[in-house]
Amino acid sequence: MSETKKQYSVKFPAQAAEVLDDMAKEECVSVAELLRRAVNFYEVKLDAKRNHKQIILEREGGVRERLIL
Repeated sequence: MSETKKQYSVKFPAQAAEVLDDMAKEECVSVAELLRRAVNFYEVKLDAKRNHKQIILEREGGVRERLIL
């Protein structure tokens, strides 16, 4: 079954566009894919907030930080 997709046209300030381009290059993905991933991450953030969950970041060496939502 094919997935229905919707297309958006978004204008960003030059500085934000540059940041998006740099981030996409660093991740070796297109800007569109970077934005898809950002939306996915935001869904995770909203789910955590709605359901009183925590998001924990763990650095090398086991150091943990909790995100404040």
